[in-house]
Amino acid sequence: MNIGFVIIPYQHYSGVGEYYRNLFKHLIEIDKENQYTVFLPSDAGEEAFRFFGPERCVVTKIPSSPSIIRYPKAILLDDTIEKHRPRIDVLHCFSFPIPKFTGRVMLTVHDFKENDLKEIFNPIKNTIRKKFVSKSLRRADHIIAVSNFTMNRLIHHYPFCDGKVSRIYHGFSNRISYDGSIPRLHSKPYILTIGHIVSHKNHRNLILAFNKLLDRPDFEHDLVIIGRNYSSQSFFDSLKSLCKKPERVIFTGAVSDSRLTAYYKHAALFVFPSLYEGFGIPLLEVSFHKVPFVVSNIEVFKELLAFPEAQFDPNDPDDIATVIHKHLANPSLRQETLDWAAMRFSSFSWTNTAKETLQLYEELEESQRNVDPLVVRDFGLEWLHFDQSKLSHREREEIFSEYFANFPWRNLHKNAIGFDLGCGTGRWAAMIAPRVAELHCIDPSLNAINIARKNLAAFKNCKFHQAGVDNIPLPDNYADFAYSLGVLHHVPDAFQGIQSCVKKLKPGAPLLLYIYYALENRPTIYKRLWILSDLLRKFIAVLPYPFKYLAGKVIAFLFYWPMARVNSILEKIGINVDNYPLSFYRNRSIYVMQTDALDRFGTRLEKRFTKEEIKMMMEEAGLQDIRFNEGPPYWVAVGTKK
Repeated sequence: MNIGFVIIPYQHYSGVGEYYRNLFKHLIEIDKENQYTVFLPSDAGEEAFRFFGPERCVVTKIPSSPSIIRYPKAILLDDTIEKHRPRIDVLHCFSFPIPKFTGRVMLTVHDFKENDLKEIFNPIKNTIRKKFVSKSLRRADHIIAVSNFTMNRLIHHYPFCDGKVSRIYHGFSNRISYDGSIPRLHSKPYILTIGHIVSHKNHRNLILAFNKLLDRPDFEHDLVIIGRNYSSQSFFDSLKSLCKKPERVIFTGAVSDSRLTAYYKHAALFVFPSLYEGFGIPLLEVSFHKVPFVVSNIEVFKELLAFPEAQFDPNDPDDIATVIHKHLANPSLRQETLDWAAMRFSSFSWTNTAKETLQLYEELEESQRNVDPLVVRDFGLEWLHFDQSKLSHREREEIFSEYFANFPWRNLHKNAIGFDLGCGTGRWAAMIAPRVAELHCIDPSLNAINIARKNLAAFKNCKFHQAGVDNIPLPDNYADFAYSLGVLHHVPDAFQGIQSCVKKLKPGAPLLLYIYYALENRPTIYKRLWILSDLLRKFIAVLPYPFKYLAGKVIAFLFYWPMARVNSILEKIGINVDNYPLSFYRNRSIYVMQTDALDRFGTRLEKRFTKEEIKMMMEEAGLQDIRFNEGPPYWVAVGTKK
């Protein structure tokens, strides 16, 4: 497996940069089987090549900044990563937007402050950014959240992500050993805080609390603030102006790893006053360096720490000052906090983070093995346009009866459990669900699953799974029935797909399949017309989706509808039209024609099988008593598991 890392924008001194650098470092230590390719921005420096290894690095045309250039280049203009798609099994992205790539994508998300703290961001820029975020989240095949808090906020703001997100905590490894040769960087006792100078880091209330501590005659500590200013100069100046005794508040800016370690080693107390965090790496750092600490009582710190004695209300400078003073005055409380943190964070290692992430890579690669990601993407887009809400109940029942004409309903009991493989919009599941106890709707497309979930909301016995044909999330020998209509001719290995279905069935359970026929029962002229139409399909299928969608509509209105209506007229005057092109649609609506035209001409992967080939595959997969529908659509077959 070849795993791609998208390090765009390149960030060294940031939480995101710390995350992907350490993850990469520990992945290549524990993983000797897979290969890694690192995609860098056009402005990446020599340090990036040294860290990741020049033999692994590919430079794109996408700059780290400004965003107004980075976003369109990543999404539309630069195909550097897409050109590597055949060699990249999983692409791991660490920021928005996901670049142009049609393979499998993993995305790590750290927080959603733009959604939760929107009042501190430019509303126009934030609205535009959130649209890109939403598209990237929909595009991702799986998402890693760095905390339960972040995972919950993700699902709150983007409910369609539920079911494809996992929580993997940050790890920790010391960046540099303190060898004692670095002198104490601040001679007086000091309180330490670390965080970029931005409003949600809450330096304002910390400084106000520090002013209150300065009023205590026994208080001797200074305040050291480490972090680069990412706000306006006026905001930075306003923070400085709050200091009652400016000489007691030291802004260091960004510091090197060795100086950061020295600051940690000599701090009397670490204070983490943030109003919002997705994780909080400094918590792990101060625990490692055995620095006593107090933190705000925001949700993520409650999750990570769960130690109320070391927490304060970040909106109340009085409470911040009280908790700081209580810990400075009580050595046993400081030690109790350290002991609790050592126990709580003992398993937070980058090795564990790397192992859990590697497992997700393998699961994602396995789940999509017998799946063409471009086909999945295109069908997901198709169902967004044709969600079958305009399909009449009468027409749905007529088509359903054609597919299920030979299905052994009499053998199904009221407690039957089954699955719909390639459920799409759930149009057939809506007809099956009222007849059974439980129906599992399975599709590799998240768009399809979301639409099916909406269309089948009235059926509480429907369960939904985003999974491929070779990763059906049910136990073996579990289901009482299954069906897969119009799916297996769109996967790389149809026989393997049939085998996967049969494994999940109980002995004696029926499996209904609709697989495209090879036109073996049609006259020569029909086959020649099909060859011409297939040449057109191969041209249309590789077009960008908007052109593909338009082509499908044009074909439906200019070819499907006129020919279907001619067939209808000919049939009414007594002519047998069964072997006439598109006669199947003579009694169908234009909505069905549009859906099927896009389905037929928009797919990149289409295989066709003779009746005998389908029968042989079904028998070799472990089915018996195979029966074919005699009429169109061809071929629909049902067999029971031996």
